[in-house]
Amino acid sequence: MVFAQRRSNHLLLHRQSPMGWPSCLQRVAPFLPAKISPQAGTVVLALSTMAVWLFRGFFLLETGMLSDTFLEKIEGLEPFLPRCSALEAAISVGVGYGGATYWSQRGHWQEWLSDYDGPGPFGRMVDHGRRMDGIYRRIACPPMLFWLAEAVGVAGDKLDSAFGAVMAAPARPTSRCAALRRIIPWETIEAAMVSHGRL
Repeated sequence: MVFAQRRSNHLLLHRQSPMGWPSCLQRVAPFLPAKISPQAGTVVLALSTMAVWLFRGFFLLETGMLSDTFLEKIEGLEPFLPRCSALEAAISVGVGYGGATYWSQRGHWQEWLSDYDGPGPFGRMVDHGRRMDGIYRRIACPPMLFWLAEAVGVAGDKLDSAFGAVMAAPARPTSRCAALRRIIPWETIEAAMVSHGRL
């Protein structure tokens, strides 16, 4: 709860919540009347915060590559690639391992992103939007990420470094993917797509 009161012609904000939200109201305080009730202060805070988050959500959804565009771009990419196949064999993850139902890592991406606003074939929960940079950061299959990097034309030395990083990381999908993303972040993927005319 935020309380606003007049003291020495200044609007003072007192916080009883650890959320840190009064800073938002402090920014608009100079534009408020000298006398403002606690209820009105709370309403102003709520409306200001809502406006900020609505704008932020709109901006994020309208910038960056979206999943439907990405699916169009990978449709023509080679589904089977030598470095990716070697990685799958080295860590026993991917096509032909662990009961995988997808027939290629390209197919894995296509299945994962199909109907991304819903549960899709993997029964996932989706609450993060459809921007590819965010999706890329949440993938937990190292060959899936590695295939994408190889398919879009990321430089061979980076692929070799990423391969070594995956092998050196703890044998957990999240750790291996984090190691790969440190060498090949989404920005590198997008840059390769641009330079090879795939974007």
